[in-house]
Amino acid sequence: MAKDKYANMAYISVTESTVNTLTFGELETGISLFEKIGWNIHRVNYWLDNATIAQLVAGSDQLQIALTLSNKVTTLNLSDAAVLDVLSINPILISTGESMQWAVMPMIRDFSTMPMGGKLVPPRPIYLAVKATGFASAAIVSCRFEYTTVELKPDDYWELVEAYRLVE
Repeated sequence: MAKDKYANMAYISVTESTVNTLTFGELETGISLFEKIGWNIHRVNYWLDNATIAQLVAGSDQLQIALTLSNKVTTLNLSDAAVLDVLSINPILISTGESMQWAVMPMIRDFSTMPMGGKLVPPRPIYLAVKATGFASAAIVSCRFEYTTVELKPDDYWELVEAYRLVE
C-alpha cells in the first residue's frame, strides 16, 4: 500500500434511537480488522441539524457527541481509552427569550498539531456517538473527518489496537 499524499475523508451520521438515549452509528470502512493499517485523523468536523440545535433551550439541556472506537462505552468521556474525542454542547442563557447565540457549523476539532499530525487509530471499528439530555425529539448529528492511511508492522498494529482496548 502506498503512503497517502492527500487527506481522505470519511462521513458518519447518527440519529438517536430513542429520545435522550446514547446511540452509536458505525462508519462502514470495508477494512478487515486484520489489515495492518492505521488511520491518522487530522481534523474532525461536527454538524448538528437545525431541529437538534433548536432543542438546546434550557440550562439543563445538553448534547454530547463523540468519536469512539467502541459501541460498548456507557458514558461519553475521555477517561475511556476507546473515546477519541468528545464535544459537549450546552446552551448559554443570557436572559429571557430575546437573547440569541449563533450556532456555527461545522464545529471543528483540529488534531494536526499533535505528534505525527493527528491521532493514529485502528480504522475499524469507528463510531459516532450521540447522547442528548432534555430533548423532546431525537438528536441528529454528523461528522466528517480527514485522515491519512499509515502502514504498520504487525507488532505496531496490535499495540495500537491494545492501546484503545479493542481486544476483548
